[in-house]
Amino acid sequence: MLGIDLTLEGPFKKGYGGSYLINYRYSTAGIADNLGLVSDLGGVPKFQDAAFKIVLPTKKMGTFSFFGLGGWSSFEFEDVTPALWETPGDNFMRPEIREDYNKSAYLANLGVKHTLLLNDRSYLKTTLAYSLEGNEDDVFENILFRRSSDSEYVRDSVVSNRINYRGTLEKSIYRANLTYHHKWSARNKIEIGTKYRVQDLRNNQSRFVNFGDSERTTLIDFREHISTWQNFVSWRSRINENLTLVAGVHHLNVLFNNEHSIEPRVALQLRSGKNSSMQLGYGRHSSMESTHNYFTKVGDASNLDLGLLKADHLVLGYERRVGANVRVKMEAYYQSLFDIPVENKYSSHYSTLNEGLEFNYVDLVNEGKGKNYGIEATLERFFSNNYYFLINASVYQSKYTSLDGTERNSRYNGNYLANVLFGKELAKRGRKKNQTLALNAKIFFGGGQKVIPLLRDGMGNLAVDAEKNLFWDYGKAYENSIEDLYSVVLSATYTWNRPRTTHELFITLDNLTNHRGKISEYYDASEPGSIGHVSQFGLFPNIMYRVYL
Repeated sequence: MLGIDLTLEGPFKKGYGGSYLINYRYSTAGIADNLGLVSDLGGVPKFQDAAFKIVLPTKKMGTFSFFGLGGWSSFEFEDVTPALWETPGDNFMRPEIREDYNKSAYLANLGVKHTLLLNDRSYLKTTLAYSLEGNEDDVFENILFRRSSDSEYVRDSVVSNRINYRGTLEKSIYRANLTYHHKWSARNKIEIGTKYRVQDLRNNQSRFVNFGDSERTTLIDFREHISTWQNFVSWRSRINENLTLVAGVHHLNVLFNNEHSIEPRVALQLRSGKNSSMQLGYGRHSSMESTHNYFTKVGDASNLDLGLLKADHLVLGYERRVGANVRVKMEAYYQSLFDIPVENKYSSHYSTLNEGLEFNYVDLVNEGKGKNYGIEATLERFFSNNYYFLINASVYQSKYTSLDGTERNSRYNGNYLANVLFGKELAKRGRKKNQTLALNAKIFFGGGQKVIPLLRDGMGNLAVDAEKNLFWDYGKAYENSIEDLYSVVLSATYTWNRPRTTHELFITLDNLTNHRGKISEYYDASEPGSIGHVSQFGLFPNIMYRVYL
């Protein structure tokens, strides 16, 4: 119902190990939208993409793999609100303004992998790749006509129209990876690798910051190159029949501002009998900040000297097999995050850990902290006797501290989640016993994301001031979520085999109960109580018919 998909794959010729795979997809989501089956879309997305992979083994020069992926997409939203898409700024909450949103995006990836067997104990793996991705965003601001009788705005009576926000982003990345694998003995293996990456970035974003501005403000305008170089060594040793050690060192170097980090990592696995094991792991991990934050300029200040984000990870796990088909797994983890970029203002709550689709253009310093910790348990039955199930649950905390020294929930602190999956296969159906019906279900429960609420008075009544652009109560940032979330997914697949073909009919009902759990809120004078909500996507049916030739 959402698109047409064609895949061709197979060997090049008999007796040769080379093979090919080609895939093409084209969107037909407009048909579903016209039939009213997916009214939540709010607009018609269009997309098409293609991919290929070619594997060419040789007798003496190793195996070559060539791969590629390219795609394009676009959509248009009229009278957009956060329920459809998040746009920059708060003008969408002013009753006299209607925003329309146009977006297009494209990508291309090309690369080659080469695996060369050096001897019976060593091989070399090399990858060269190029990727290109970009998008263009236009947010149109429509000034609406006010009725004199009841002071209401007519949503389809536009007095003036202008492009408020305009953004263009293009990113080209060149990658070269080289990894050497060597088996010293039956108990010891080593990997040594290096990764070099060059990013060519072009980003321009501008908008009218305040309602009524006549001059556009440039938020970001740069074209820069960023290079990173990573090196690592990893050693795996089976010390005895029950104890395995994996240890290594990773080095990350950001060349454009000379920031680097040396990161030790180690893990132990202890087996207790044939059916159970314990794992203990520690690692330090570093990463760059999102590239747009480096080149943001606030007055005379810039963020070019931002350091790396760092985290210490500690994990303790236990796993036990119960019989041949059941596994029980428990894991406790703790992550200590430090050198996190936060706004360079002692009264600010802002940390890049909470960054979403809308960017904040502020002066940043690496003086924030964060932590994530929790316990996760899994009970899994592998597919056997025509059925399987998996039950997974986690309780956790996610906190951060900005420059004001206050520890808050991160926006992603849902506190708990649970997933239940179940599947049953009814084989050998039909007169010829060549048909199979497979039923699958998934149930999800989880806490909602923490939000920045709208301004309210001491009695809980809405206290926003749209004329002065006062909407959000930053003093209560991420204290609470709006409500817990749940969804039910049900799917059925009917397969029938013929001598030369296999046919498959797939039906899925996503969010079967059509529960529209509230994720966040925003001011909307046209909604009851003047509060609009970003909600879960509603019931989404999909039908797919597939033929294997």
